[in-house]
Amino acid sequence: MVADHRVLGYFGLTAKKTTVFVQNTTNISPKKLCTRSLGLTGKQKRMCQREPDISKVLLSAAKASARSCAKQFEDNRWNCPLGKYRLKMLEHGLRETAFLYAISSAGLVHSFARACSLGLLSRCTCDKRSVKHWKYGGCGDNIRFGMRFTKRLLRKARKPAKDFRAKVNMHNTVVGMKMVNRMMKKNCRCHGPSGSCTMKTCWRQVADLHLVAKELKGKYDKARKVMSNANTNKVRRKAQMYIVPDNEMDNSAASNQYDPNKPTEDDLVFLDQSPNFCSHSEYSEGTMGRNCNKTSNCAVLCCDRGYNTQLVSYETKCYCKMKWCCKVTCQRCRLTKEIHLCK
Repeated sequence: MVADHRVLGYFGLTAKKTTVFVQNTTNISPKKLCTRSLGLTGKQKRMCQREPDISKVLLSAAKASARSCAKQFEDNRWNCPLGKYRLKMLEHGLRETAFLYAISSAGLVHSFARACSLGLLSRCTCDKRSVKHWKYGGCGDNIRFGMRFTKRLLRKARKPAKDFRAKVNMHNTVVGMKMVNRMMKKNCRCHGPSGSCTMKTCWRQVADLHLVAKELKGKYDKARKVMSNANTNKVRRKAQMYIVPDNEMDNSAASNQYDPNKPTEDDLVFLDQSPNFCSHSEYSEGTMGRNCNKTSNCAVLCCDRGYNTQLVSYETKCYCKMKWCCKVTCQRCRLTKEIHLCK
C-alpha cells in the first residue's frame, strides 16, 4: 500500500482538524500556500500573508519536523509515517502523538528563529544581544521571535477544544518549544592581529533540529501516562494532570486511580496505550517488508515473525584516483549486499 505523503505538518495543535497540504509546492504562490495549501485557519492565514516568506518558513518547518521524526524512529516498529496514518494518530492521545506535537512545535520555533538571522523575514532580524561575559554580540538566531511567533500562530488555530486531551496536547507542544530554547548553543569568533583573541564576538544559535529530535525521543521513551482528577473528560483549566501508577497502566477498570505526583513541565505525557504496530492498522502499515538489521533489531522489528534474506546488487564508485591537480577519477563497480526483510 502506498502511503499518502500530503501530510507534513500540523499547525493547529489544539484544534480538531489537522493541517493537510501537498508535498510538491514548487510552483505554488505564497498567497495560495497561505490560503489553501497549508490548511491554516482564518486568523492563521492573515498572519501568513503579512509577508510572502512566512509561508515558505512554515513549509520548511513542517518538512524539517517530518524528516527529524522519521530519522529518530527509522528503526522502530512505528516509523513516523505520513498521510492517513498520521491523521488518525492525531485523533488519539498516544505516546507517539505526544512526540508529534513536540517535534511539530519545535520545528516551528527552530525555523522562525533561523529565518530571522538569515534575513528571510522583514519583520525580524538576528538577535544581537550580547552573550554573557562578552561585550560584543554577533548575529544570533532570534529565539525570542521564534517562540513568540509560534505561540501566536498556535493560539490562532481553530477554536481550541477544552477537554483533557487538548490540555495534554498543549503540554507536549510546550515541551517541544522549550527544548529548542534550552539547546541553544554559543558560538564565538576571535578578532585581533595575527590570530590573537584581543576581542571576541559571540552569538547564540539553535542546535540542529535532528539533535533536538533526539532529545525529544529520549523523553518519548520515558513519557508518563496521565489522567485527570476530574470525573469527566469535559474539564476546564482547573483540571489537574496526574501520573497513572505503573501497576495500573493496563487496567482500564482503575480509571479513578491516580498518583499524587504530577508530571514535570519537561515530561512528555500521554493518555492511551499504544498498539504494537506489528500489523497493518489505522495507525501504520505494520512492519511486514521492513528492512531490519539481523544483528540488532530484526527480532523486535519483525515481531518475532522472522525475516527473509535477499541479495541486492548495486553500483558504486571505486578505485578513485587523484589527478594533478584537482580532479578525481573513479571507476564504477557492481557490488552485492545482503538485506533482511521482515516476514
